[in-house]
Amino acid sequence: MKITHGQSIKVVKNILRNKIVNQRKIKSETNVSLGRINEICQGLREINILKKDGQHYVLSDPFELLKLISFERSLNRLELSTIRLPYNTINDCEKYLTEILNKNTTRYAFTCFSGLKFYYEYHISYPLIHVYIDNTNILKEIEAGQGPIPVIFLKIDNEDIIEESIQKDDKNVCDKVQILIDLYSSDLGKDAAYDFIKVIRNEFQ
Repeated sequence: MKITHGQSIKVVKNILRNKIVNQRKIKSETNVSLGRINEICQGLREINILKKDGQHYVLSDPFELLKLISFERSLNRLELSTIRLPYNTINDCEKYLTEILNKNTTRYAFTCFSGLKFYYEYHISYPLIHVYIDNTNILKEIEAGQGPIPVIFLKIDNEDIIEESIQKDDKNVCDKVQILIDLYSSDLGKDAAYDFIKVIRNEFQ
């Protein structure tokens, strides 16, 4: 059972967001078929990631689910290219990227720490930018330089990444749960994911 392919990731993200779910509510919020939802919930129950409680399923340890997602979908497998820009700050790099991506009508969304800061003030900042793009030709237009901040361009492996993105300060940013998944699936973001999930869960309690 692949939980990160096609419609399955919609179900998984819903479970991460809500902690306690039932299949009909998942269906109403994701429009995924009950058969597929049941297959995922039963599969996660069999490996003790979900527990059944009457008509509901409970995700007692979200990091076991994040670990499974990361195993199937490591962020480094989605890397298209890494480019350093001729700028010295994260803000200047992100401003330049936003301008050139918009100019070339490239769909994009910032994630990991470049997305996290728009939702949550984390106490550690890494000089690193992750951004999903849907047009690899744009890489030829990027002005490479010797700046200290690597920009990691990522392949969009699911349309929901773009469709669920939100505009923050004139930048397109992944939704909270996608950022959570990407943080946990990256080399540096697991600690941030542990803190960020508390923020997400509090909003939906």
